[in-house]
Amino acid sequence: MKRANFTNLLLLLALGASAWPVGCGSKDKSVYTLDYQVKKMFGAESVTPAQQAAMAFDANDPDIRRTAIELLSRKKWALRDPYLKRFAQLTKPGLEKDPSVRAVAVRALGKARNRKYMP
Repeated sequence: MKRANFTNLLLLLALGASAWPVGCGSKDKSVYTLDYQVKKMFGAESVTPAQQAAMAFDANDPDIRRTAIELLSRKKWALRDPYLKRFAQLTKPGLEKDPSVRAVAVRALGKARNRKYMP
């Protein structure tokens, strides 16, 4: 009888442990999909390019701007003129107060290798 109780306890613990990483209490049903869990596990990019561009213009949070610029600078299409113009604006201390955002913007301009934006 003790063996059956111990086995049941192990089964309940395993069931509880398997429900925890899936997001059992979430109202968002997409967290239950295998695709979402695989992307979450391997760190796949879940932010769309349109969201990245919008994040680069976020006036409230410099961390969001910095992350968005880093994500955008990895894409070839974002190393062209409308984006480079914005990156160049972010390098000016009067417009951007956060030094980490300015540094990432300078790095993005360097990746583009556009002579128009070189000092």
